[in-house]
Amino acid sequence: MARNRKTISRAIAVLWFIWAFFHVIPGIISMLAAINGDISFVQLLEPTNNAQQLAADYPSEVFTILVIYGQHSFNLFWFGVVTFICAIFIWRQQSQTAMFLAAVIGGLADLGVVFFIDLFGGYTSLFGTAILAVAFAAIALSIYSYLVTAQVVRHESHS
Repeated sequence: MARNRKTISRAIAVLWFIWAFFHVIPGIISMLAAINGDISFVQLLEPTNNAQQLAADYPSEVFTILVIYGQHSFNLFWFGVVTFICAIFIWRQQSQTAMFLAAVIGGLADLGVVFFIDLFGGYTSLFGTAILAVAFAAIALSIYSYLVTAQVVRHESHS
């Protein structure tokens, strides 16, 4: 049973490593873009927008958008860093505390994506859905691991 728990923990860790990677890297890239005043990201959200024209026509609004974008990018970055650290503890120690923390951070971050982008924003992507599935799988495996561990502990205490 302990070997099975370790295998499940390693699978959970790999899923959180993947999730973390795809939040840290875009977070860094996006923070740098915001710091440098690069508004070209709006074309990802709405391809018909001309970033240079927006900057020329609405300079103060573009600045506000860059500030919000930078803050969002920082959130992507720290969500990823904390989840990456949790994944290390899950891999090495099968830490249920790290599983819980990663699930809370990753789950709430992706819940925000579902609420504010997928449902209301009208902007969905296959990549975003795939990352959401990675977080969901890691959370589901974490719940399974917790239940199996609780069952083993209960069984051992009655023996």
